[in-house]
Amino acid sequence: SLGAGLSYVGFTASTSATGNQMHLIKDWSFKVIGVGPNTVSASASGSSLEAGATDSFRVQAKDACLNNVNYGGMASNFAVELHEVNSATGARTLVSTGSMQDFNDGTYAAQYSSTKSGVQELSVTFGQTADTRGNIAGSPFSVTIMAAQADAGKMVITPLLSQYTARAGAGFQQAFDINSRD
Repeated sequence: SLGAGLSYVGFTASTSATGNQMHLIKDWSFKVIGVGPNTVSASASGSSLEAGATDSFRVQAKDACLNNVNYGGMASNFAVELHEVNSATGARTLVSTGSMQDFNDGTYAAQYSSTKSGVQELSVTFGQTADTRGNIAGSPFSVTIMAAQADAGKMVITPLLSQYTARAGAGFQQAFDINSRD
């Protein structure tokens, strides 16, 4: 404090350069720069995933001036959802919800998985309530969920006609329905 209601405040330039100079500031007003959906950026590690597997990508929180935020605690403000989109109507159907891992340094891992194969839409939104949530930069993302490899131990083989099962053997035709499962 400099006395008479005056205080010393230090500022750092955007270039991180420093210097000393005294200025008398009589009228103070501060604006708190918060994090919003339009200032959060993501870098996806890939755009395809095998059904049943889990994938993730990094999300960096930024303030309104697009500076990286270096603190955590906002994971609950994110929502991660996978949707199927009907190409004819544009209707979206929720396939699964994901989660956000907080690294407590302004970065988060958006984690998601799906057991349904096909092209899906991955939405990552940010906001304190459902009413204030908006898509982060680049969201929604297109993700291809590939069918998983079939597991022979889970295959179901059923004779198509039960009358053939009694006569199965050399010289007899047999028909089966093989349902492969991952």
